Amino acid sequence: MKYYDDKLFPIHIPNQNEDQFIRKGYYRGHTDVYKPFGTDLYYYDVNSLYPFVMKEYPMPCGVPVWYGNLEDKELDKMLGFIEAYVVCPKTIKKPFLPYRNEKGTLIFPTGEFVGVYFSEELKFAREIGYTVIPISGYLFEKKESPFTGFVTDLFSSRLDAKKSGNEALSYVYKILMNSLYGRFGINPKSTITDICDVERYKQLIRKKDFIFSDKLSDNKYIVSYHTNTETDYWNPPKNSAV
Repeated sequence: MKYYDDKLFPIHIPNQNEDQFIRKGYYRGHTDVYKPFGTDLYYYDVNSLYPFVMKEYPMPCGVPVWYGNLEDKELDKMLGFIEAYVVCPKTIKKPFLPYRNEKGTLIFPTGEFVGVYFSEELKFAREIGYTVIPISGYLFEKKESPFTGFVTDLFSSRLDAKKSGNEALSYVYKILMNSLYGRFGINPKSTITDICDVERYKQLIRKKDFIFSDKLSDNKYIVSYHTNTETDYWNPPKNSAV
């Protein structure tokens, strides 16, 4: 392949335990408004932020190694997803690390709490005044990004499309770049819709995560259900799309 060599940078498909732990560190983004009104304001945007990071920064490589006790290890030498005890001083006006409370609400609190975060987030939090004590986690080998050529070529092609006035093609290149991150972070829990015979239909409607069904003919049914739930077998998503 032109852009990827699996011998230089093997990409590991996580098993169920790895995925469930790492996904605890997926908190989604947030937007805060600190001054709801202003005049003569400037608007700033970063072009292709996610592709830029995936191009310029080292990436976690290979099969992750589980460490049940990280308290004696140096945070600066870690790369991976870490459960940590953190303390955010009340003097920090704009807390950085997110936390999901017992109601599932995403907040950015001061005080002490435990959560799962990417190691680089914890390093930055420590720099701005947090206390960080790693507890456990999955650590990876650090390697230069395998996405450099892919992002460079697509970004260049997008600029060419813009210069030629082809906004549709420019948008296609933008989506291809942004989807690079999205495909690697795709949630394995998905909705499956099957057209099946009576025997398969009887099996699927007994599933805990059955959604709905409809009869198409005497021997054909359409059935929808969730897959990759806690009660299901593990079938991780593939890192490709058609």
